[in-house]
Amino acid sequence: MGILIAILTLAIGSAGAVSANPAVAQSTFVLQVDGPGGHGTLAFSDERVMFAGAPGKSRTWMYEDLKEVRVESPTRIVFTLYEGGSRLRFGHRGRVTFTVTPGRVDGDLVAYLLHRIPRPTMSAVKPAGLGDVVAQVPVKHNRHGRGQMGMLQLYDGGLAFDAPRAADSRYWRARDIQSVARVSPFELLVTVYDSDSTRPFDFTLRAEMSADVFDALWAQVNPPVVRAGGVTSGGSPAIDREPSSGPPPAPMAVREEPSTQRISLEITEAGFVPLRFEVETGRPVELVVTRTTDKTCGTEIVIGNGSQRADLPLNEPVTLKLGPLAKGELKISCGMAMLKGTVVAR
Repeated sequence: MGILIAILTLAIGSAGAVSANPAVAQSTFVLQVDGPGGHGTLAFSDERVMFAGAPGKSRTWMYEDLKEVRVESPTRIVFTLYEGGSRLRFGHRGRVTFTVTPGRVDGDLVAYLLHRIPRPTMSAVKPAGLGDVVAQVPVKHNRHGRGQMGMLQLYDGGLAFDAPRAADSRYWRARDIQSVARVSPFELLVTVYDSDSTRPFDFTLRAEMSADVFDALWAQVNPPVVRAGGVTSGGSPAIDREPSSGPPPAPMAVREEPSTQRISLEITEAGFVPLRFEVETGRPVELVVTRTTDKTCGTEIVIGNGSQRADLPLNEPVTLKLGPLAKGELKISCGMAMLKGTVVAR
């Protein structure tokens, strides 16, 4: 029919229970697509994805075989596989791209995938069942020297960038976001996980983001962590215990290593994105640099006065361990000192 077909599977007797989430009820979604094996169908079921193309060009993947799923637009889906190429010549460097034609990916399928895929997943299409927007701020996504205007929208459990063009929009689950940082009063850096490392998204805030909204976003990205002994990261007991009849145990000295701060720098046609980072003193810092263009001199990264240098292959994240930083500024630049940035330790 040239449209997205949803074949609902009813749970009767021992057939199993339907998911409690109405947006991801047990189903099979089938798309008409053009893929590496020609035109065919791409079917998503509870346990696997199946592509049926030309004779000898069909493939089946379990969800755990997919390193990353990206809904890059309503008509484009990309799989990143753990495996490389294959005798079937599916994809390039482990990437398989499908163009939906005719029809479009809708929010029901996105919600279905997010419910089943544990690894980081990016979608240009919002999942169904998000509920109301908790808060939103008009922003500009700074990208490739141009950028796109849109709205940054906070939902219960996720963050969306809603742009006029669907392919420029993004939705991330909160658990797929590594960190959020206020680079300046009117700049927000959102660093997300991807298939291999992390990727920064730099937003200029066109209106003020209140402290309450930022705190709500930060709390979703950094939920309380339950440690050994049932104690949360805030130090409060997670459960009550019966009092012991004997004497209390002697306190034990516990030395916790400071957690590492990871910051992500992208080298684009516009230069360094972002230009400035803020980190805490006394905690180790790792800088992850990804060069995404051949149109600048940023093929090498230099830390400070040359204490560290590293070549930057195209589209391959490179991690530099900066260690704990003393209070002050640390300059970073390309090998020719044409592109420059700053890490500020406070």
